[in-house]
Amino acid sequence: TTSPSPSPPQTTSPSPSPPQTTSPSPSPPQTTSPSPSPPQTTSPSPSPPLTTSPSPEEEEEEEEEEEEEEEEEEEEEEGEEEEEEEEGEGSTEGRVQRRVAGRKEGRKLPG
Repeated sequence: TTSPSPSPPQTTSPSPSPPQTTSPSPSPPQTTSPSPSPPQTTSPSPSPPLTTSPSPEEEEEEEEEEEEEEEEEEEEEEGEEEEEEEEGEGSTEGRVQRRVAGRKEGRKLPG
Protein backbone atom coordinates (compact mmCIF):
# COMPACT_ATOMS: atom_id res chain seq x y z
CA THR A 1 0.00 0.00 0.00
CA THR A 2 2.99 2.34 0.41
CA SER A 3 3.80 2.12 -3.33
CA PRO A 4 1.35 5.00 -4.24
CA SER A 5 3.48 7.39 -2.16
CA PRO A 6 6.18 7.80 -4.91
CA SER A 7 3.54 9.31 -7.22
CA PRO A 8 3.60 12.78 -5.46
CA PRO A 9 7.32 13.27 -6.35
CA GLN A 10 6.18 13.11 -9.99
CA THR A 11 4.46 16.49 -9.55
CA THR A 12 7.87 18.09 -8.98
CA SER A 13 8.94 17.25 -12.54
CA PRO A 14 6.85 20.13 -14.01
CA SER A 15 9.03 22.58 -12.03
CA PRO A 16 11.69 22.65 -14.82
CA SER A 17 9.08 24.12 -17.18
CA PRO A 18 9.25 27.63 -15.56
CA PRO A 19 12.97 27.84 -16.47
CA GLN A 20 11.76 27.50 -20.08
CA THR A 21 10.15 30.93 -19.79
CA THR A 22 13.63 32.40 -19.26
CA SER A 23 14.71 31.18 -22.70
CA PRO A 24 12.68 33.96 -24.42
CA SER A 25 15.01 36.49 -22.77
CA PRO A 26 17.64 35.99 -25.52
CA SER A 27 15.01 37.10 -28.07
CA PRO A 28 15.30 40.81 -27.05
CA PRO A 29 18.95 40.74 -28.18
CA GLN A 30 17.52 39.74 -31.56
CA THR A 31 15.76 43.10 -31.76
CA THR A 32 19.17 44.77 -31.52
CA SER A 33 20.29 43.07 -34.73
CA PRO A 34 18.11 45.46 -36.83
CA SER A 35 20.22 48.33 -35.46
CA PRO A 36 22.98 47.62 -38.01
CA SER A 37 20.42 48.22 -40.76
CA PRO A 38 20.30 52.02 -40.11
CA PRO A 39 24.01 52.20 -40.99
CA GLN A 40 22.97 50.65 -44.31
CA THR A 41 20.78 53.67 -44.98
CA THR A 42 23.84 55.87 -44.53
CA SER A 43 25.58 54.21 -47.48
CA PRO A 44 23.24 55.98 -49.95
CA SER A 45 24.31 59.30 -48.39
CA PRO A 46 27.52 59.40 -50.46
CA SER A 47 25.38 59.45 -53.61
CA PRO A 48 23.78 62.88 -52.84
CA PRO A 49 27.26 64.48 -52.80
CA LEU A 50 27.65 63.07 -56.31
CA THR A 51 24.62 64.99 -57.53
CA THR A 52 25.88 68.22 -55.94
CA SER A 53 29.18 68.12 -57.83
CA PRO A 54 27.59 69.28 -61.11
CA SER A 55 26.22 72.30 -59.16
CA PRO A 56 22.53 72.36 -58.14
CA GLU A 57 21.46 74.33 -61.20
CA GLU A 58 22.82 71.79 -63.64
CA GLU A 59 21.41 68.94 -61.58
CA GLU A 60 17.97 70.50 -62.02
CA GLU A 61 18.57 70.90 -65.72
CA GLU A 62 19.50 67.27 -66.12
CA GLU A 63 16.32 66.16 -64.37
CA GLU A 64 14.20 68.56 -66.38
CA GLU A 65 15.91 67.51 -69.57
CA GLU A 66 14.61 63.99 -69.25
CA GLU A 67 11.05 65.18 -68.68
CA GLU A 68 11.35 67.87 -71.30
CA GLU A 69 12.60 65.41 -73.91
CA GLU A 70 9.32 63.52 -73.73
CA GLU A 71 7.29 66.73 -73.81
CA GLU A 72 9.49 68.06 -76.57
CA GLU A 73 8.46 65.31 -78.96
CA GLU A 74 4.81 66.24 -78.53
CA GLU A 75 5.58 69.93 -78.92
CA GLU A 76 7.46 69.37 -82.15
CA GLU A 77 4.35 67.79 -83.62
CA GLU A 78 2.18 70.71 -82.52
CA GLY A 79 4.63 73.44 -83.52
CA GLU A 80 7.62 75.41 -82.24
CA GLU A 81 5.46 78.29 -80.91
CA GLU A 82 4.67 76.29 -77.79
CA GLU A 83 8.36 75.86 -77.13
CA GLU A 84 8.91 79.61 -77.18
CA GLU A 85 6.05 80.10 -74.71
CA GLU A 86 7.65 77.71 -72.28
CA GLU A 87 11.01 79.42 -72.61
CA GLY A 88 9.55 82.50 -70.92
CA GLU A 89 8.39 80.52 -67.91
CA GLY A 90 11.88 79.83 -66.52
CA SER A 91 15.44 80.45 -67.62
CA THR A 92 16.48 76.90 -66.82
CA GLU A 93 13.54 75.50 -68.74
CA GLY A 94 14.39 77.68 -71.72
CA ARG A 95 18.01 76.61 -71.66
CA VAL A 96 17.06 72.98 -71.40
CA GLN A 97 14.55 73.26 -74.23
CA ARG A 98 17.15 74.78 -76.50
CA ARG A 99 19.65 72.11 -75.60
CA VAL A 100 17.13 69.33 -76.10
CA ALA A 101 15.86 70.75 -79.38
CA GLY A 102 19.42 71.11 -80.61
CA ARG A 103 20.28 67.59 -79.63
CA LYS A 104 17.14 66.08 -81.13
CA GLU A 105 17.46 67.92 -84.45
CA GLY A 106 20.26 70.37 -85.19
CA ARG A 107 18.39 72.33 -87.88
CA LYS A 108 15.63 73.67 -85.57
CA LEU A 109 17.93 75.09 -82.85
CA PRO A 110 15.99 78.07 -81.42
CA GLY A 111 18.94 79.82 -79.72
